[in-house]
Amino acid sequence: MPIPAPDFDQIFVDGSRHTLPDGDGATVQLLREASLWMPSGKVYAGEPFMFGSADDGAFAQSVAPGTYPVVLAEARFGDADKPSWYQVVAALKIVIRDEPSTSWEMAVVDGQDASTLDGGSFFGYPVDGGTGGFIDAGNLAFCDDDAYIDNVLECLEERDHTAIGRITDDENRTVVVVCSSGGGDGHYPTWVGRNADGEITCFVTDFFVLTDDEDGDDDLDESGPDDAPDCAPGDYATGHEMRVGQALRRESLTSENGRFTLVHQDDGNIVLYENETLRAWWASDTCGAESAFCALRETDGLGLFSPVGKRIWSTGAIRPAATLVVQDDGNVTIADVDGATVWSSESAPSVPGGPAATGDQMLPGQTLGRQSLTSESGRTTLAHQDDGNLVLYSNEGRGALWASDTQFRGTGRCKLLEDGDLVLYDRRGRAVWSTDTTGNPGAGLIVGDDGLELRNANDVVVWSVRTTPGSELTSGLTELASATSAVAPCLATMAMPLQPVVQNVGVEATAAVPAVPVGQSIPAEESQD
Repeated sequence: MPIPAPDFDQIFVDGSRHTLPDGDGATVQLLREASLWMPSGKVYAGEPFMFGSADDGAFAQSVAPGTYPVVLAEARFGDADKPSWYQVVAALKIVIRDEPSTSWEMAVVDGQDASTLDGGSFFGYPVDGGTGGFIDAGNLAFCDDDAYIDNVLECLEERDHTAIGRITDDENRTVVVVCSSGGGDGHYPTWVGRNADGEITCFVTDFFVLTDDEDGDDDLDESGPDDAPDCAPGDYATGHEMRVGQALRRESLTSENGRFTLVHQDDGNIVLYENETLRAWWASDTCGAESAFCALRETDGLGLFSPVGKRIWSTGAIRPAATLVVQDDGNVTIADVDGATVWSSESAPSVPGGPAATGDQMLPGQTLGRQSLTSESGRTTLAHQDDGNLVLYSNEGRGALWASDTQFRGTGRCKLLEDGDLVLYDRRGRAVWSTDTTGNPGAGLIVGDDGLELRNANDVVVWSVRTTPGSELTSGLTELASATSAVAPCLATMAMPLQPVVQNVGVEATAAVPAVPVGQSIPAEESQD
């Protein structure tokens, strides 16, 4: 059976007090600031950055079309007059009927059956950008607009991240509601409440912040919702395929013709190599992650897990996964029990690759992926961070001098394209920021003591960032570049130590360390989204 539903009747009480297992106390404040327009009545929950018309994951439980209130439960920790006070989003609810719920069930999409889940498991949506939200399936095409991602970021910035952000259409109807996702990235379930007559009263996404403490029992095991599956020594995959429940720990799978090998590497990356040239055809781009092993799970697809069982990354799967196969043509596929493909490396969006830039310059075709460039004198450093932000730092105590403000987009890679455009990509290979300098083939980026310069083949500056106090931005900036450049220092987190990453398709990559069989992984309660 899946995890039990929390006591939402207690969570959604304004002013209610909750004591967590670690002894911390939280007070709930309810925020009622939005109503969601639902033209089809089909609810879609997920990370708003990922919404789009290509999605096909509306819940099987639907309601009549209409406009419904949205309520956010905010958990406030500590005393408001002390520096240690903080708040996080505990849950987000769409109110269909303003009446008590007498029963709860897990929201599922077509093909999911909560009764098949093991204890402590759940269906839910993955988050790697720190946000959650609701949209009606009939409005998903609204999110295909080029300005949509910027609108999401703007509504989060305009409001406190623990408030409800609204994105409206031309008629001022709220088509997307967005908020921060509790403790950040992870997987989160949505629940459906029903009244005594079986009618739907609400949809609630739980961000695993509060637990039902009335009887002293926790709704969740202390190990949390992102625990790894139990992998006994006999559960390690071999040959060219992996079944649900099996794992790889610094081990590999090789296609039947011997040409391709999928490896879980010591650096945390999962890479598909072509064995004759040792070129990487596909990678999870998780180099630097403290991963213990990867495993195939029904609702995650192929997932990567930390030593303590926290889910770090997963492929996802449009239907329950059953088998992963490394094919003779270099495609890695995940199929359901009927053999239908639910994910493949061939169709998975990829982050553009290229050789890593070094020193103080980036040349056409080169990339930065959680790496940095430092000016010749060592006074400034341009870092592509784990949070997805591109930040220019002073190494003389001035802190962050400039940032791309892409910290909520998901880490991917920064690449200087051959046409002269410097572009940041998220983990799904989507461009989320650029200097908008297309049309300057041969342009190169230089990190200097007083900022950044992008110079074309004729040594003309086509984009720049000036950080010397009182100086002006170099002329020739386009409208987009001006909007994403800055003169004054900006707020940014310090970069973590940077390590080289394995490049993507068609790029030379270091061969994996030979796999060595290891013992049993740390047992943990499994949770599935």
